[in-house]
Amino acid sequence: MDGESSDAWVEQYGLRPAYLAAARTSSDDAAEALGYLLKCEAAGDFEDFTVESWSRAMADYYETR
Repeated sequence: MDGESSDAWVEQYGLRPAYLAAARTSSDDAAEALGYLLKCEAAGDFEDFTVESWSRAMADYYETR
């Protein structure tokens, strides 16, 4: 996380509780992945995401419905 503590990330990005465990991890890979996802979220990459629409798209793709 570029030398920043996980607490700085929590403060900077206003993390929701679900992120807290990942933000406090000692794994560099997990911290890097979290940082990437937070940047994507800040850029609006997940604006239209819903579990329902993603599940429906995957069900259609795999023809499970």
